[in-house]
Amino acid sequence: MRRPRRRGPATPAHASPVHRPRSNQVLSSVSALCTRVRFSAAASIWKPTMPDPPDQPVPEPLTIDLEHPSTSTIVCTVRGDIDLATETTFRAGLERTVGTAPTIVVDLGEVTFIGSIAIAIIIDVLQRLSDFQTLKVVTGRSSATVFDMIGLNETADCFPDRSTI
Repeated sequence: MRRPRRRGPATPAHASPVHRPRSNQVLSSVSALCTRVRFSAAASIWKPTMPDPPDQPVPEPLTIDLEHPSTSTIVCTVRGDIDLATETTFRAGLERTVGTAPTIVVDLGEVTFIGSIAIAIIIDVLQRLSDFQTLKVVTGRSSATVFDMIGLNETADCFPDRSTI
């Protein structure tokens, strides 16, 4: 039986597989990879780290303003991102309104990002309202789609802007 013919340069018998000569193409691709990825040592384990992100605008912090336009209404205006990082601020702002007025208006018109935690907090507040209180949500552009997709606009009174309340 005939042995298959080897392709490429023959490796000398005295050379170990570790010291095989490598082509310039392989070396250049390895060096290019090493220059793009930085490594950091932690607990003697090497982990790749991401390169520095490009300059991006820093998201504005979450702010909540409470207004009392009348004795029967309290308006909670929310600005910024609502996510896990701002959960406690958003929850505290909404919980402060429970029991204070018969009508609570949550204005999300200036919210730039709404995460699932915001929906959970709004549902929690809806469940804690007394029988004489109502919650009205001004969804705005960024959160209207979310409210429609999950059907929260059928549970809560949702409005596209303040003028339609």
